[in-house]
Amino acid sequence: MTHNLAQRKLDISGAWVPRTNLSQASLVGANLSKADLSNALLRGADMKDAILEGTVLKGADLTGVKNLTKEQLATAILDNETILPDYLQ
Repeated sequence: MTHNLAQRKLDISGAWVPRTNLSQASLVGANLSKADLSNALLRGADMKDAILEGTVLKGADLTGVKNLTKEQLATAILDNETILPDYLQ
């Protein structure tokens, strides 16, 4: 049996993964809802259609993140230390 892992989407909903490094990761369609990504490095990650409902992004570095929308961020938990990509400043 062959598995096509390229078709699978990351699901870390509810996970506690602060300070993780997901820089340059493909998070397209990923379910990050209610995950704690405090102080995570997400530099250059592709976040197209990622689910961020209740995702804790306090202190996270989103520099250069691609395909992130204001609508996605509106459902996440941010703070003054969260670094947003230039196009969402």
